[in-house]
Amino acid sequence: MRDNVDASGEAICVQDRAGLVLRTPDAAPEQRYVDGVYQPLRGDDGQVLGIFMQGTDVTARVLAEAAVHANELQLREFAQRMPIQVWATSPEGQLDWCNDRMINYRGLSVQEQINRPWQAYLHDADVALSEQRWRQALRSGQPYEVEQRLRRADGNYFWHLARAHPLRDAQGRITRWVGTNTNIEEQKR
Repeated sequence: MRDNVDASGEAICVQDRAGLVLRTPDAAPEQRYVDGVYQPLRGDDGQVLGIFMQGTDVTARVLAEAAVHANELQLREFAQRMPIQVWATSPEGQLDWCNDRMINYRGLSVQEQINRPWQAYLHDADVALSEQRWRQALRSGQPYEVEQRLRRADGNYFWHLARAHPLRDAQGRITRWVGTNTNIEEQKR
């Protein structure tokens, strides 16, 4: 970095820059992460006389973000492996993610499903009750549950138990809804 600042005469900012630190001469090197700036110090004639470097250790934040990312990937993998349809919506109830089992069942991509109202996949006789329960869940923040017939890609309908639970932030505000559709056709027969 120092050579780049010397050569260009311009300040350089770094974020999440990895480096090894020796806390004591006999200690093993530790990987740390720094946000910082390398700022040229100029003399009266404008020439670079030295470099000022200021850095902030952001190791805890970088490691926490990496852990959150790893957990998110693991949860998505779990959701993909579930033997049921798994989906998520915005706080307002707009579908924004579903697992491959739901994609395969409906025969549509996630984006195609997002662009169509969810009621389009229901048997006509189940729309009113499903809509009523979903609106009630969105208003109250209570879990959603309903038995409904969902249309498969081939046009056939099969009974499913649909459930959704809200995810909340530290202030109790709903940040997402996570739901499942479990095939209960055998039990209904």
